[in-house]
Amino acid sequence: MVTIEISENKNGIKGPKTVKVAKKGPKGTKGAEAAEAACNVEIKENTIVMTDTKKEDGPKEGESKKEESETKDGSPKEDEQKKEPRVYEDVIFTRYLYPKLFVKQSLMLALLDQDFDETMNWLYELYFSGFEDETYDYIFQLYNEFYKYDNPGFIEFMEATRKEWYEDTLKYWLIASIVATLVFCNYRMDKFVETYFKVRCAHIQKPTKRLMIIHMKEEDVREFKINRATTPPRAYLPLVCKYPIRTNVNRLFMIEPTDLHKKWRENWTYYAGLSPLWEERMETFSGKMNRKEKKVEFQDEKLEEEFYEKWNLEPDEQPKHIRDTILGNDETVQMGLMEFCERYGCPIVAVIGEDEEYIIDEAYCSSP
Repeated sequence: MVTIEISENKNGIKGPKTVKVAKKGPKGTKGAEAAEAACNVEIKENTIVMTDTKKEDGPKEGESKKEESETKDGSPKEDEQKKEPRVYEDVIFTRYLYPKLFVKQSLMLALLDQDFDETMNWLYELYFSGFEDETYDYIFQLYNEFYKYDNPGFIEFMEATRKEWYEDTLKYWLIASIVATLVFCNYRMDKFVETYFKVRCAHIQKPTKRLMIIHMKEEDVREFKINRATTPPRAYLPLVCKYPIRTNVNRLFMIEPTDLHKKWRENWTYYAGLSPLWEERMETFSGKMNRKEKKVEFQDEKLEEEFYEKWNLEPDEQPKHIRDTILGNDETVQMGLMEFCERYGCPIVAVIGEDEEYIIDEAYCSSP
């Protein structure tokens, strides 16, 4: 059972305002034609679920932070000359071998659905895979996309919490206070949808909430840190993979990692090794990532055997329901744009063309 301590933020919170949409364009473009147009609009590639957070000076996914690479005279350091070329990968497996991109997507959707337990599950799946700082970046990104409009004062708590974490990064429970609070906050999706899907949306106004900050303690989230040792290791995933990955918006956000199932079955150690947690595990047994040839190389055969004795999760031997839980099922019903907007409180009212708007639902339209 989770114990939470609640305190009130006494800053004034402005409630959301209903979006007014001007009726433009030919009145004949309604109904099925406009709906079809809405579902075929071009989607930008920089949506929050399609690409991972990139810090200005940070590495790409799967890369370690770069050290200074030049000497005073401008020539590369000797060690730098020996380093392998950096290779960007669109697939990275987390601690429980979920695709990292899907974990971030699942975290976003669970948060929007206000599912506390599932949100915490995906939060720490990303965090404990070694992406601690990136997890903070992603939560701040979600706040700026969805939550800042109705909860402008919360950013101060978020920044103070992150500052405390920077002072002691072992306090893994701090980020839970931010996310637990967001679970119960109002949000608005209309601006995000209008920006990335080129449609005009209404905003369904919810009753104004007083911001209640939830303070999580270490014992509240300790269960997400514990790794349960099992023998044989292949029995590990069925014990720890509690929630199926959310892939029902893959088509909407055009997410299709290259050869995902093949990489998971045949080369999981390399793609897991792109996460800091697994790379550290491999290095303990003299394993080294060969990014050029996309494989893990062990300097000592005995140590390699010891690594697999402890960590060989044998994805190719997992039952179908575990594969579907981790990777998703091709038969998953995909959510369309109109359904997505209705679900998250921003029904589409018009499709934005180059020179005009095509009205879909006049019921949500208001006069200027």
